[in-house]
Amino acid sequence: MHTYALALLLALSSPAALAGATGKYVKKGGVLTVKETTQGVEFAFNTNVGTHVCSLGEEEPLFARPIDGSRAAWSSEDPADQCVVLLNFSNRAVQVTTKGCDSYCGMNAAGSMAGKYSQK
Repeated sequence: MHTYALALLLALSSPAALAGATGKYVKKGGVLTVKETTQGVEFAFNTNVGTHVCSLGEEEPLFARPIDGSRAAWSSEDPADQCVVLLNFSNRAVQVTTKGCDSYCGMNAAGSMAGKYSQK
């Protein structure tokens, strides 16, 4: 938990933008869409395991603040929502780490947002 708290603290204090992050990233059963902005990245997930789905940011893209030149983090502004997403960009790929985000998923899709997505 301390790692996520540190990531969020750094994310809130860093003005750096992520260069070259815009694009669609895919993995088996999942799509991550990222759009670079001057303040960080907008993103949205849609993953599935069979007929069970995880969706985060599909209705309205979420905003992840940069931590450094290759990482960005998002957490909900709702104190009751414990979901944290860490995006780590490298070599046309994004390694996604999530914590507490299962409420955005169908029963068998919990945890399916995490993993390595490759740029399409």
